[in-house]
Amino acid sequence: GRQPKTRGSRVAMLARGGAEDLRAYAESLDVPGDYSGPAYNGQASIDDAFVKGLLAMYKEQGKLPMKYAYLMTLDILDLLKAEKTLQKVAVPEGSKITVVGDLHGQLFDFVHMLEEVSGLPSPDNPILFNGDFVDRGVWSVEVLMCIFAFKLQHPGHVHLNRGNHETEMTNYQYGFANEVEVKYEKKLMPLFSETFRYLALATVLEDQVFVTHAGLPGPEERIWEEWFQKAPDEAAGVLSGGGEL
Repeated sequence: GRQPKTRGSRVAMLARGGAEDLRAYAESLDVPGDYSGPAYNGQASIDDAFVKGLLAMYKEQGKLPMKYAYLMTLDILDLLKAEKTLQKVAVPEGSKITVVGDLHGQLFDFVHMLEEVSGLPSPDNPILFNGDFVDRGVWSVEVLMCIFAFKLQHPGHVHLNRGNHETEMTNYQYGFANEVEVKYEKKLMPLFSETFRYLALATVLEDQVFVTHAGLPGPEERIWEEWFQKAPDEAAGVLSGGGEL
């Protein structure tokens, strides 16, 4: 089932049980005077030039202003709230859809894939990102914001499944939460966590192919086991019998 929604379209959860008008907060933030990358002014502002500019900026290790990171994520949250836990996507005869597996913050592999293999998502080139966008790699923020930009530009042709690394426990253990705090601020992480809670758990393609990442922990309340306080490699061994998560 769906997670309970927040009250009021302008309110996003800071954490389960507390809320702040993050949109008003984001609007109050300044864009650095020396910033020369793409500007975000709502979903309609994302076009091909924005996407290409974002990818080019990230390849040069530039940084998206925190204001835009907040606003894009808030708009993504609104989109995801309108979607279903089980998504059904048509793939008519003569068309295709690309399914992309674990990206794990590997920006340059991701960009190579987009430029040399899959192409950028579009109505003629739909893409399903099948979870594990973040953690492990050190460019998880950048990978996630690219995916969010794609979804905002083509909401009906970019599909997002939730992976086991789109969970709060995993993010605090495997690096994403710390990366968010270093690159932006601690308060942004709970907003990312809330968007993850609204991601689809599975997508069915043309009523024939069931695509899911799975592996999500549960149920509420989350139990932080003693072994989860260990180093990631040790924890991975407990979680998966020695294999990778």
